[in-house]
Amino acid sequence: MSDRTPIVLLGMHRSGTSALARSLAALGAWMGSPEHISRRSEHALMQSCNQQVLAALGGHWSAPPPLEPGWSRRPEVRALEPAARRSLADFEGQRVFAWKDPRNALTFEMWCALLEAEPVVVIPYRHPLEVAASLARRNHFGTGLSCALWEVYNRAALRSAAGHRTVLVHYADLVAHPGATLRSLQDDLGALGVDLAGDPGAAAAEIDAARRHHVAEELAEDLVTPQQMRLWSALRAQPPVQQEFVTPALERPHVASSELIAARGAALGFASERLDLVLQLRSRKELARRLVHRTWVRVRGLPDLPEADPDAASDDDAD
Repeated sequence: MSDRTPIVLLGMHRSGTSALARSLAALGAWMGSPEHISRRSEHALMQSCNQQVLAALGGHWSAPPPLEPGWSRRPEVRALEPAARRSLADFEGQRVFAWKDPRNALTFEMWCALLEAEPVVVIPYRHPLEVAASLARRNHFGTGLSCALWEVYNRAALRSAAGHRTVLVHYADLVAHPGATLRSLQDDLGALGVDLAGDPGAAAAEIDAARRHHVAEELAEDLVTPQQMRLWSALRAQPPVQQEFVTPALERPHVASSELIAARGAALGFASERLDLVLQLRSRKELARRLVHRTWVRVRGLPDLPEADPDAASDDDAD
């Protein structure tokens, strides 16, 4: 067993993953070289790997692909392992390191196979309607799609944690009682063999309760599926710390939830195809413009056109 400990955050977007990552850094976990850390406390190299994995499997963070058993051994995923190993090299020599990317909940199987030390899983979870309200504000998603995504990510996090040392953190507790919650997190990690020497009181300064714009108490049956209601109950019922996490029984999502995510994927695919078509049309317009101009060059002796700057704005941008 290695004396190094990776802490991997597995949680849905808008569930406090950034705040928890900042808090873990303040408690003493290494989050990566500063040049690789984004404003959302994500490791850019590892996030890029996660994005590439989902894309290789035909998905996106907002349209997760179906992940069948053994997906991490597929050739298109194995081809990305060298880049993943290079990103992990940023943590070399660190006793306790952590990284946060909500996509980890989906891709953890790949990372777990590449880690040379047994990870500790931290799962922040949040009320599905609060997540939906936050995604409506940031991404303009409807409640149905947001709750379907909440279900996919939390189901994946609970499955991924199976057999691992695991701590669950309720977002509402984190923002309402940051000092006490981080002190409990520090104690729970210590009980799992991970010692972080930082001051929980100082780390609590990383939690800004004013940034919690959405508060929900009950789940309305007309806004979520029965499966989502039971998943929320299962999350709330889990012991906050487990030496070997036991995944609760998980139902398959309602067909309507799966259809919403499939429709989102189809919409993204259509948008991508439309962008490709627009770029092709612009290229053809540029080609035609140059052919016409060069004809005039030969006839009138005009100067040739300079090469176009692909990053510069042009009149075609208005089309």
